[in-house]
Parts: sequence; C-alpha cells; structure tokens
Amino acid sequence: MFSNPLTAEYMRMDIIRRENISRKKMRKDDNRPDEVSSIYHSKVWKEKVINSRFLYVEPRNVVIGLSSDGFVPFKRSKHSIWPITIVFLNLPESIRTKPQNLGLVGVIDGPNKPKNFQIFLHILVDELLDLYNNGIEVTDTSSSNRMFNIKAMLLFTVADLQG
Repeated sequence: MFSNPLTAEYMRMDIIRRENISRKKMRKDDNRPDEVSSIYHSKVWKEKVINSRFLYVEPRNVVIGLSSDGFVPFKRSKHSIWPITIVFLNLPESIRTKPQNLGLVGVIDGPNKPKNFQIFLHILVDELLDLYNNGIEVTDTSSSNRMFNIKAMLLFTVADLQG
C-alpha cells in the first residue's frame, strides 16, 4: 500500500479525520448501541483501534479485514476457487473494496470446497501475528523515503459458512 505515494498519504490523512469523526459519533450514538452504520462507529473499532492507540502510536499502521468466499468459475464445472483477500480498513469506504485496493493473500482451488480452512490459514495467521507483534521495516514513499516499522492488526474476518 505504501508503494504508491498518493495512496499512502490518503491512508494517513483519512485515518486522522476518521478518528475524530468516530469519537464524536460514538458519543452521539451511546444511546443507540445496536445501530452501526460503519466499522468506524462500531464497538470493536473503538475498543481495538481507538482505545489501544494502535494508529496513534504509528498512523501508518494498517488495520485489515480478512475475507473468503468461494465460487465456481464455469457454469458446468464442479471445480471451485476460494480467494482469500484482505481489505485495508485505513482507506476511505468509497475506495476500500475497489480491486486495486484489495490484497490477495491466497487462493484455494480444487474439485470441491475445502473441508478444513484452518490448514490453509495457519501460515497466514502466523504471519499476521508477527506483523502485529513485531511489524516489518518498509519505505514510506509518500514522505522522504525513510524506513519505518509498520504493524498490521486483523480486526475481523468474513467467510462463507462451510456446509
């Protein structure tokens, strides 16, 4: 995400604006806890992202969601494909799910849907835990090309139920 200077700056500036809006919205909606219009107004965003100061410590840290849903690529085929994608929640909602802003982290294919996703996700979970705990050194091309340590937080997963 930080290889494109415009996207990197967009993520950093939008997160500051969103944090301020989210704090105001949370105060305003305290009397309507079941109504959530955006992930930024949710209890999980407040507890895991705002209260933990994950983005205040380093505004370039990334908050992600993970999703997978299988499909049959051809009408008369029994072969299925299950892409595993990440969505960068730092991006504004209007561009967050555009194909160029999604991360493809894996593809599971075969004659049937996978019986056990945990086998495939084990390596990914280990990598995400390492990114959350230790981060990785990257270059921020939106500033002076300086190196910094970026961390990633997995906030939620969305998947098609097996069965």
